[in-house]
Amino acid sequence: MNFLNVDTMTPAKAMKTRKSNMKPLTETFIRGLKPTGERRTWSDSTCQGLKLRMGASGSKTFAFMGRDCHGENRTIKLGRYPDLGLKDARRSADEHRRTLSNPDRLREFLEQIPEVEEITLLAFLVEVESHFGQKQQKRIWLPRGKTKDVSTARQVISKVFSGLLNRQLSELTIQEFVSCTTGYRPVSGKSSANGQVSKALAYLRPSFDWAAHRGNKFQKLGYGRATRLDLPDLAKIHDPATNDPLLEGERDRVLVPWELESIMQELNVGKVGETDRFAVDLRPIAHLFILLTLSRRSEVENARWGDIDLDLLTWTKSVKALKGPRQVTHPISDAAAELLRSLPGYPDAKDADLVFPNRNRVPLDNWPRSTETIQKASGTSDWTRHDLRRSSATILDKMGVAVPLIDTLLSHQNAFASEHTSKAAAAYIKIGKQIKGLPDPLRDAVNLLAEVLQSIKNGEFT
Repeated sequence: MNFLNVDTMTPAKAMKTRKSNMKPLTETFIRGLKPTGERRTWSDSTCQGLKLRMGASGSKTFAFMGRDCHGENRTIKLGRYPDLGLKDARRSADEHRRTLSNPDRLREFLEQIPEVEEITLLAFLVEVESHFGQKQQKRIWLPRGKTKDVSTARQVISKVFSGLLNRQLSELTIQEFVSCTTGYRPVSGKSSANGQVSKALAYLRPSFDWAAHRGNKFQKLGYGRATRLDLPDLAKIHDPATNDPLLEGERDRVLVPWELESIMQELNVGKVGETDRFAVDLRPIAHLFILLTLSRRSEVENARWGDIDLDLLTWTKSVKALKGPRQVTHPISDAAAELLRSLPGYPDAKDADLVFPNRNRVPLDNWPRSTETIQKASGTSDWTRHDLRRSSATILDKMGVAVPLIDTLLSHQNAFASEHTSKAAAAYIKIGKQIKGLPDPLRDAVNLLAEVLQSIKNGEFT
């Protein structure tokens, strides 16, 4: 049952309630209602006890009003429209009518009613930081540094939904969140910020599900928030990044040799301080590691020394997949191994240590600022970290490396899909890796890539 609170009304109090308009409610009628600056209520003549309330700002909520088996009038909030549609609201009202008429069901119902809680969006975000950050150690909800107590998630959400931060969550409608996502404009003056909006939704959506006990995971007893909140389902909001050609998913930007030559001059390990070697900025050299290994930014961020075997020249990493993360082991080139040995943390690194930490010894962050600095210094523009990975794949393709091998190095789910090859081929490749003495085409490919990149850096292709 979907409810938030139950009010018991005396007959005298009921006499003072607002006058209701009785009519057969329809989806068309409800969608067409516009705010008038006053609160209004309609009674559904099709379903006894079902009410539609519209707030002064235009928020629409379904409620059930009826008398229980003890003669007391009760008002039960069913949910917001359109999160709760008319058909489901009528079904819920019928269920509550049967509950109120049965003493045993009424008693069970009243025992599980959560207390009504008023909390602003900002206060909720602080609570989520405590739960997901401090308790569950989800990095995106942890403070960004020693001098900042705000997490990356709260910072992004606060920018996109700034107008809602001091509003009570119980008052917010899904339309208000939509208005923020479609109307957000970054301080930089760009015409859109679909990537920022997408991140804000990605961070806030599971937090709302946790608080609303929504979804398979958070429906389990004890896993959701202690006191359930009635919150909009943000999964119904369109993610603008899904069809934005300027974002990584649909880009086809490949850097030309002169761009790579200029960029690679800037991809070095900074000067290491005598007192604190972790103060050095490793983001530039991490960009080069992406080029050499065709890896994703997240894979580089989470790489740990225990994942890398500098004797066998391999890197075992966790990559994204539709059915959850999976482990893959790829060869790394001699140049990539030399890069790793040049890092300030290498001499006394422990297996659990990050390969590319920031000065607080947590994964690197604020990549866009570093990329922008590299672009300015190299005289280039309009490229992302993912474009580096794509450029390396393109180089291998132009050097004659087979597409399935390139897809394997890119950690694609089925490296042979683009060649319409049987999935069994991947199994034979795996067997071949385990037989010593056979050629290793993947290792040959990464070493060839390193040679080409070094030649480009030396100006031999421009």
